[in-house]
Formats: sequence, structure tokens, C-alpha cells
Amino acid sequence: MFDEAPFGRLAPVFAVALALTLSACGGGDGSNPVTGGSDSSTDDGTPDEEDTSDGEDVTTPTTGDNTTRTTGDLTGITYNAADNTITVDDLPFDGVDGVYVNTGVTAVAGFNVYASQRGDETGQRQYYAVYRKDTYVEAGSVQTGDYFDFGFGGAQYKRSDDTVTLPIGTGEAVYTGRYGGTRVLSPGSGGSDDVQLVAGDARIIVDFLDFETIGAVEGEITNRTFYDVNGNLLGSLPVIVLLTAEIDSDGFIGSGEASTFDSDNEVLQSGSYDGVFAGPNGEQITGVIILEGDAFEDSIDDVREIGVFTVSDD
Repeated sequence: MFDEAPFGRLAPVFAVALALTLSACGGGDGSNPVTGGSDSSTDDGTPDEEDTSDGEDVTTPTTGDNTTRTTGDLTGITYNAADNTITVDDLPFDGVDGVYVNTGVTAVAGFNVYASQRGDETGQRQYYAVYRKDTYVEAGSVQTGDYFDFGFGGAQYKRSDDTVTLPIGTGEAVYTGRYGGTRVLSPGSGGSDDVQLVAGDARIIVDFLDFETIGAVEGEITNRTFYDVNGNLLGSLPVIVLLTAEIDSDGFIGSGEASTFDSDNEVLQSGSYDGVFAGPNGEQITGVIILEGDAFEDSIDDVREIGVFTVSDD
């Protein structure tokens, strides 16, 4: 599991001594940044405008209102419908005003893929994001490969309205939908090869009768595949298992454990997930999953995956 510290703040070479005190599990181990990146193109998108809220804790997203939650280093993601871009708040060296353009990559089914913009003296780090809007929810994940360790990143998920009536006491339900994420390797070369895109199918099951008036949630992310930032398939990944979590009175899913396993049922990566019900009768769920652990690649020690999901009760 992750510790309770926020993502670490990485330092350039002249401050390595200070950076070495940061938690590697929280996002930084003092490695030097390396500039890297690629050009981007535009494509159509569907997300809506986004509120912002402040939050830093890795395992417990925080909120400034009761619709939006963020985790990691970023404090907000806003969709700009006029030019199909997103604006990401509070990630360092990601270009003027943190505007990311749509790359046109379609490998992460159901999600648009965005990239930060680089200039002669701006955008010195290259970030990539996946972002999705559904009927009542929207969610996105952002990370960079331009550090030798995990670097900066985070996620945001949101429901469109806080008026939700959950069918507590009515029985069980199955929600299905899509999962998309960003994946960073550490220690890496400090370039775009260290950041990848992840896609998968999400299945969340809910027992509205269990835990008396609270309700129980479990789930899994299956058919996981991962790609380079240009959308080229790199391989498949094991199932993410989401252990039992509870629902609070505002319709938020409390922090539950998330893990992946190898063929011997040994844990590869572990972490947590959070989410929220949305829609007038709780028809949809969105949330975030954060994992760290063995990347099962000979030359790579660890991986951090920040993924988001949106599912519907069909």
C-alpha cells in the first residue's frame, strides 16, 4: 500500500541533497529531471468544463466541494470545448498555462489522450493525460516520464451534480464501463519511453443491502493492455482486483485496497481506489486507482499507474 504522504516534490541537480529526503513511494526519490517529449496533433473531444479542487494525498483524494476530487500533485483539470484541449493546474514545467492538446491517439478506448505543449523556453517537461466524460461523470489521469523516478502526476474525478439518491436496501447491482490510465516506470531513462498509456474494462459490483445502511463495493479491471504514447501496443497486464470498500452518506466510496497478482498469486502491485456515485439514482460511478510495485520487466524496478474509470448500471 502507499504511505499517507503526498506525491514527492522532485528537485533538480543543485538540490539533490534535499530531494533525497522525499519518499520514493510518494512520487520522488531525488533523481534528476531529463527533458524529453514529442509533437502532438488535435482531434475531436467530448468532455465538459471542470471545476477545480485542492488535494495532495495519494490514498485519500480531497475535495473543495462535493462533486470534484483530485489526488497527487495536480489541483484541477478543466476541459476547453472551444479548441478541445484540457488545462491542468499545478504541475511544473508543463507549458504556458498548463494547456494540453489532443494527440489523436485512440488506443485508450473511451478516452481522449492529451499532451502538454513544448516551446523554446516553455514546457520543459512532457506530460501525457487520458480524459473521459460520460453522462454524469468525468475523470482524467496525468503523468510524465521526464524524471528518473516517478515524477509529478495525479488524477481528478467528478460527478456532474451532488443530488444523488442511492437505492440503499434494494439489493445488488453490476456496473460496467471503461478504464484508462497513465503508467510511469522507475528508475527510467528520463524520457517519453518511461510513460505509457493503459486501457481496460471496468466492472464494479455493489451490494446495497450489505453493511446495513452503508453498502459494499468491490470490482476488477480486466483486459488491461498498455501502449506507448503514440498508441503502439506494448502488451497486456494482469487484472486489478478491488477489495471491499464502503459507501458514505454522500455517495463517495471510501478508500479500498487494489492489487495485481502474478501467476503464483503473489502481489505485483498494490495501492488503493476511491470513487463516487453519480446520476439522480446512482446510475454511474467514477473513481481513481493508484498502484505501485513490480513492473515485471527485467530492466525496470518499479511502476506507478494512475488510472480512472467510469461505469454504468446497465
